[in-house]
Amino acid sequence: MKDRQETIERYLMNRMDEGERSDFEKSVGEDPDLAEALALQRDLMIGIQSHFDQALKEKLQASSKSESNDQAKVVKMQSKVIWRWASAAALALALVGVFYFMNQGDKTDRLYAHYFESFPNIVEFQQRDEQTNLSEAFFFYQNGDWEGAAAAFDGLQSQSDEIYPVFYRAICQMNLTDYQQAEEGFMEVISSGDSRFVAPATWYLALTYLAQEELTRCREILIEISSSPGNYRDDALNLLEEIE
Repeated sequence: MKDRQETIERYLMNRMDEGERSDFEKSVGEDPDLAEALALQRDLMIGIQSHFDQALKEKLQASSKSESNDQAKVVKMQSKVIWRWASAAALALALVGVFYFMNQGDKTDRLYAHYFESFPNIVEFQQRDEQTNLSEAFFFYQNGDWEGAAAAFDGLQSQSDEIYPVFYRAICQMNLTDYQQAEEGFMEVISSGDSRFVAPATWYLALTYLAQEELTRCREILIEISSSPGNYRDDALNLLEEIE
């Protein structure tokens, strides 16, 4: 429990490197208890700034009551929780202010983590079996070896007129946080007119702009996606709402 609280504190105070932060956010998405603890602590730290408004007090009380039926113990535990995190929050707020927790960069990171997911392999299995290099590329891809997959798709691109190596290499580059190279790849895919990949490439292009905090360009692409029916229309509409 103590380790988890310290991890949450380090996350909220921006003391994690990029890899650790990414792993923690993945854990939050997979662990409802951790997500609830993170939300509670963030609320508490922000609540310090607004003198623990009534809604936050009720949330803390409800959380504490679920852990014990003994009211005296609940009050004592609640007091300890409040003052423990009040101290951490006061330090954080004194250094960077409550704005840090609400800033746009943090928001775009969370949105990107929520909406980005690697595209599945839709290349025909028969074609994969006939080409050793293609099979190897997708082996790396499906096992999360993004550097190996990117190199393999790069080799395939030089041997083929097909556009899918460019598309999947760009997905690898997103996973490697090389968003500018990914952006160039998706624009090439869109220009190709390949009906299998134009729509997903357009969606991923919007996400590369989101990751780079180029929100004006991101909005332009999302508006384009949401203006006509398609697999990404609902996600585009939702993301448009969230970045406003």
